[in-house]
Amino acid sequence: MSRKRVRRLYRLKGVQLRRRVRQRKPIALHRGPAPTPAGPTERWSMDFVHDTLADGRPFWIATVMDTWNRQSPVREVGFRMSNKTVGWALDRALNGTPGRSAKRTARLYSA
Repeated sequence: MSRKRVRRLYRLKGVQLRRRVRQRKPIALHRGPAPTPAGPTERWSMDFVHDTLADGRPFWIATVMDTWNRQSPVREVGFRMSNKTVGWALDRALNGTPGRSAKRTARLYSA
């Protein structure tokens, strides 16, 4: 039966039509602001950017920024970017110093 017919029959009988209650989507959990780092190499922010050259070849740039002093210890550029390449670049940036305790990664986007 169509909705119009149901509404008309309910109106003739004097019965109130039940309202459809939509289910609410659960909201994301707000974790609050991240704690500020106390020293260098404690937290790094990592981002991947890709674009194309004039001849149509794509290239990738992996950038890592130290949140404490706003310096970029890693800028890796390549036509192919594998997880091994990123790992080697991070190892080169650490140079034997103790690793960072947290990292933050941005989403991938095109320039």
